[in-house]
Amino acid sequence: MAKGKVTPDVIRRIYELKRACFNNLEVCQHLAISESTLYDWLSSSSPRFHSEFSESYQRGITDSKTGLKDLATSALIKSIQGAKTEQIHYDANGTITKRIVKENSPSVGHLVSLLQSLAPEFLSKSSEPTLTITVPPITNGLSFEEAKMLYRQHLQAPD
Repeated sequence: MAKGKVTPDVIRRIYELKRACFNNLEVCQHLAISESTLYDWLSSSSPRFHSEFSESYQRGITDSKTGLKDLATSALIKSIQGAKTEQIHYDANGTITKRIVKENSPSVGHLVSLLQSLAPEFLSKSSEPTLTITVPPITNGLSFEEAKMLYRQHLQAPD
């Protein structure tokens, strides 16, 4: 890459770096440019502004947020379903010395948080007194739709 020039490779790399959540200082180091050059290429008021570079930069940020949201949602769903985790310990030669398998219980609290985030109208608050019941453990492999149905049934339980 020619130092300080916007090339198709630089446009591709800025997208990849921002999508991978690199901060601006790290981006500059990877592209071998100064921070002032980065800001010149991004600022529409600069004579060195580069629209394709700026668009790629913004698209990388947007895609990183989407990726993080998807990752967090996936982790939350696994927490709602309950998950089996495995911890493997190795010795210096790479031989397995210990294997620990844990079965985590489903989290109804996480289910409520997810529903509040994705479908707030679904959990609308009423002025009526609430009924507290113990919800039986949700089985592993429960889909999001099945979890919503269980929660709806919980809300509609007679007094």
